[in-house]
Amino acid sequence: MQVQYWLAQLDQHGNATLVDGAHSTEQGAHRALYLFQALGLGKGDSYAVARVELIKAVPDGRDVNHDAVGIINRARAAGIPVQGGDDGR
Repeated sequence: MQVQYWLAQLDQHGNATLVDGAHSTEQGAHRALYLFQALGLGKGDSYAVARVELIKAVPDGRDVNHDAVGIINRARAAGIPVQGGDDGR
């Protein structure tokens, strides 16, 4: 597990978007906010420091509707547009 600290921009609902890059310390993210403000970036925006724990992702197919996945994959293979785009997302 790895821990990173990021400067995060908050939307009107308090949802965070990571904006600057990973820092090894919380102070690094605070310094990033100082630099954003000193450079005139993000005026009027709300920010927070996000502590992010990186944990290796492991695919888990339990409780997935595998029939639906098969239907979608067959449709994509046949060139039928699938809602959400056909870019693998």
